[in-house]
Amino acid sequence: MKKYISLLISIVPVNIIRIFLYNNIMGYSISYSSKIGIGSIIAVRTARINESCLGSFNRFIGGFDLIIGKKSDIGSFNEFVCTSSSAGKAFCTIGKNVHITKCHFFDASGGLTIKDHTRIAGRGSQFWTHGGQREKTEIVINEKCYVGSAVRMTQGVEIAQNSYVGLGSVVVDSFKSPDILIFGHPAKNIKNDIIARKSLVP
Repeated sequence: MKKYISLLISIVPVNIIRIFLYNNIMGYSISYSSKIGIGSIIAVRTARINESCLGSFNRFIGGFDLIIGKKSDIGSFNEFVCTSSSAGKAFCTIGKNVHITKCHFFDASGGLTIKDHTRIAGRGSQFWTHGGQREKTEIVINEKCYVGSAVRMTQGVEIAQNSYVGLGSVVVDSFKSPDILIFGHPAKNIKNDIIARKSLVP
């Protein structure tokens, strides 16, 4: 039922009315200085969105807690979902001044954190937090990271601050050292010198 109500709210033509309805019918906390694009469905357990911009036709669906910090920007046609079996630990926390472009997939089932000033660039990246055998399921992308197009990340991965993940990388292990360039299939720390990133990251 929540999904159908959210679908109806998402096609209301005026942004401030959409926010009003999400807050008063769905019980969310979305600041009126935020922008929720037409067709963006928010049907989650709880939502707190502060002074941020969501483009059109995004899908936030499932039993997870959603937090989006100040001045963050999410493009269009992104999916944020979780499975019904992940009750309790499912969440998606997006920090301040985070930029996510378009057509990415985020699985919030096991927990997903994208910290301040990080950019998910290009299109077609996927972030999976369930389906494996690891005890730790949460994906954590720390501050000031850049993730290129068509990246794949599996559950339990952590990326240290100010790191660059190159185009098409498949990340199955954590990288705890900051200021590195991560690239490959499977991804490796290929160079500590961050200047080299320009030849590998779009």
